[in-house]
Amino acid sequence: VDLSTFYATYTHKVGRAGKPGSHLLKEVQNGDYGLDCVMLDRTSQPGKALCKLYEARPMQCRTWPFWAEVVESSEAWDDAAKDCPGMNTGSLYSEEVITRDSLL
Repeated sequence: VDLSTFYATYTHKVGRAGKPGSHLLKEVQNGDYGLDCVMLDRTSQPGKALCKLYEARPMQCRTWPFWAEVVESSEAWDDAAKDCPGMNTGSLYSEEVITRDSLL
């Protein structure tokens, strides 16, 4: 699929009218899960949620769960972790590494 079709089909623009803005991936309603990213695949491998764009995922995905509203408090972190089985697992990263990698 060409880039303009991808943007039109799978993203929505955010920002003020008439001003340059960013695009975010669309979300779709998914039963018991609430809103899922349009690129999240919950059917090809039952019990797993897989990203169709993992190797080329956009900034909004590369920086999750280190979004300001998630890291502002331990309560916000714990609330987000309820819906994200990958949180609180794996390696622990310093703030320096998170900041550096989110700029790639």
